[in-house]
Amino acid sequence: MVSNSKFEEIKASGHLPTPKGVALQVIQLTHKDDVTNQEIAHAIKSDPALSSRIIKVANARVAYQTRPVVSVVDAVAVLGLSSVRQLVLGLSLMESNRKGTCQQFDYQGFWGHSLLTAITAQNLVLHSGIGSAEEVFILGLLGQVGALAMATAYPQDYGRILGVAATQADSELANLERAEFGFDHNQLTQSMVADWGMPRVFQEVALHHENPEQAHFTEGGRDWRLLNMLHIADYFSRVCLAKGSHRRKMISKLILIATRMGVELEALARLGDKSVHEWHEWCKLCGIRSQELPEFADVLKAAPLTPDMLDAGSELPGAADTLYKLRILLVDDDRAVLLLLKALLENAGHAVVTASNGMEALSLLEKSTPQLIITDWIMPRMDGIEFCKALRQNPKWRNTYVFILTAQESTDRLVEAFEAGANDYMTKPINQRVLGARLRAVQHVVHLQEDMEFDRQQLHKFADELAAFNHRLRKSDVSMRAILDNSPYMVWLKDTEGRYVKVNKAYVDYVRRKDAQQVIGKTDFDLWPKELAGKYRADDAKVIASREQLHTEDPSLDGDMVHWVETFKTPVIDENGNVLGTTGFARDITERKEFEAELKRSNAELEQFSYAVSHDMRQPLRMISSYLQLLERSLAGQLDNEKRDYFNFAIEGAKRIDQMLVALLEYSRIGRMGEPPTWIDSRAALDEALQFLQPTITEAQAKLNIVGEWPPILVSHDEILRLLQNLIGNAVKYRIAGRTPEITVTSETSKNEWRLCVADNGVGIIPDQIKRLFQVFQRLQSREAYEGTGIGLALCRKIAEHHKGRIWAESAGEGKGSRFCVVLPVPQEETIFNTGKTT
Repeated sequence: MVSNSKFEEIKASGHLPTPKGVALQVIQLTHKDDVTNQEIAHAIKSDPALSSRIIKVANARVAYQTRPVVSVVDAVAVLGLSSVRQLVLGLSLMESNRKGTCQQFDYQGFWGHSLLTAITAQNLVLHSGIGSAEEVFILGLLGQVGALAMATAYPQDYGRILGVAATQADSELANLERAEFGFDHNQLTQSMVADWGMPRVFQEVALHHENPEQAHFTEGGRDWRLLNMLHIADYFSRVCLAKGSHRRKMISKLILIATRMGVELEALARLGDKSVHEWHEWCKLCGIRSQELPEFADVLKAAPLTPDMLDAGSELPGAADTLYKLRILLVDDDRAVLLLLKALLENAGHAVVTASNGMEALSLLEKSTPQLIITDWIMPRMDGIEFCKALRQNPKWRNTYVFILTAQESTDRLVEAFEAGANDYMTKPINQRVLGARLRAVQHVVHLQEDMEFDRQQLHKFADELAAFNHRLRKSDVSMRAILDNSPYMVWLKDTEGRYVKVNKAYVDYVRRKDAQQVIGKTDFDLWPKELAGKYRADDAKVIASREQLHTEDPSLDGDMVHWVETFKTPVIDENGNVLGTTGFARDITERKEFEAELKRSNAELEQFSYAVSHDMRQPLRMISSYLQLLERSLAGQLDNEKRDYFNFAIEGAKRIDQMLVALLEYSRIGRMGEPPTWIDSRAALDEALQFLQPTITEAQAKLNIVGEWPPILVSHDEILRLLQNLIGNAVKYRIAGRTPEITVTSETSKNEWRLCVADNGVGIIPDQIKRLFQVFQRLQSREAYEGTGIGLALCRKIAEHHKGRIWAESAGEGKGSRFCVVLPVPQEETIFNTGKTT
């Protein structure tokens, strides 16, 4: 709407179109509380032209259902004071504004368009029965009065805009108006209609009838339908008054927007010819220029209809959420309805086949096998009711879901449709929200039907398979028993109450029974001491409750000897998800446990030995290095260059051995003398490592990129710090000269694991040499190029293993960088830190 101050300014200038003479007198009379129809009629009769037009509109209101209106008094009674006031206003404006000072504005063409819009809107409303014919006539007549007002108030400026707009699309006129005046003709129309005291809905319809999608009316409501009827009438007028070639391009859109409102091709042709005929009469009556037009039915038949003419509005609400797509047979004799519904349904993802009548639809059933049929009621050759009856006679199609489309919601007719076999109905025009909702209901029903059919087929298949399986089972039972009894593992099957159902020979021997019959039907409390039987029963209950396999390793006394038994217990679940019991197998692992204990003791002794050797050997090595240096200084005057080099080689060798012993000492300490595991913030540990490495990073001018999630981790703080320093320090160290080091440190979590990766663009690794990386004192690069002891990655491997994790390296080859990854377990029940994220 135009701002109040701006509108009052235009209004005060006296340039807005206003009623004059008899019309002004009538409008003033209608504002009196005690005015009578006779007084209004008396004033109108003083203008014969106005009288005849009022009588003509009144007859359109009654549509000659009673005797024709022949007097002004009767016309006023039929129309009512409010409609008379608005009608007189519009007719007066047309009478007094047939010409003006804006040379580019076609005044005759404007009123010709407005009259045709008013007449067409009136006929559309009478056809659909959605409102008052005279009200929509007034709306059509005054729907674009804002353009007339602009031509009157700003003749030169508006003429210039019309000249520019003549070379552009229709939609550009409003943009040009807003750019020039700050408002467009639709907004000015809204302000004028409001100033004349017309209802709020008239104001909204006047504002949005050129672009109804911008309004916020509820789809299917009276106001929404009134708005769209006026939009159709306005576009119909543009089509009729367009030049022949341009008209042919516009007619397809007219068909589609009319079809959306339930005005099908046949009705559109009939209403179009009626409106054009009445328009000629009105033009003669009002002295407005008209033009001859071809029969509208011929114009419609010549219009090509293709899917690319549909706009983005042809989408069903909620279609994106539809997971189950349907095969749909669409039956309608109206080609525009078929095109529109087909586009709506296909845009929602459904597969659509079309037919123009019931006979054609029957011939397509076998080929298309539809899950849903949407059929019009009234069709040639075979209508929707006959089609439903024929469909239901075939057992194959008795359960196919059927929609009937009807223009009338008569109870008797709907009963007839349901008795013929329809499952549901929809009234025209199709409400897209309602169609989307009903389609979702159909999807649910069809999905259930197909699930039931699938289950039925599966039941038959299962019965056949069960019979064959029972036959095979009887033949194979002897073989299976032989396999189980010869297995070295103890195998058993229990029911949910813990009673043994089946056992093999190894289990019978383990529990020291004569045969399986002495075990079948018993529980663990019949076979084992109470405490041990209670544990076994608790393990069975855990397996049944969790529906997951349970792995245990338990000691068991056999006299004075301790035996270790490894057990796997698994739930037995049928095809319906019911737990029938537990099954398990076990084996004696005493020998393996003894070997593991011996290996652990041996490793501990080896670690202690390596620690002692690396620690104790450093003292004599330092002494050797010191005496060599003293000897070199005392003989300095007697040494030539070659002998001095010998001394340097010996001293440097001693230093390298000392460095290697230090590294070996550090390696032996991993897991022995470090801090105990504690929960730390992984990002804080990284920041601490980077602080130590900052001088090296700065010197190398390395670029660091830190990404991912940094969770709390349960680790030895010193060891994880050493691991981070080694991996990032290596990425900085093993760089290529002249290339800026680029290092990415990534952290991510999945399930109960934390993964850390350090990637660089450095020297890379030959793929077949990667397996040597994590061994002690193994170097892939020369000592002259890159100093170090060759034990750093071995330390990283030992730290990862100490934390029950793993480490590996990846590289595409020399010069192509490398990537080192560490995975450590993170118990989920401990969450004392908040997870931080860095990007």
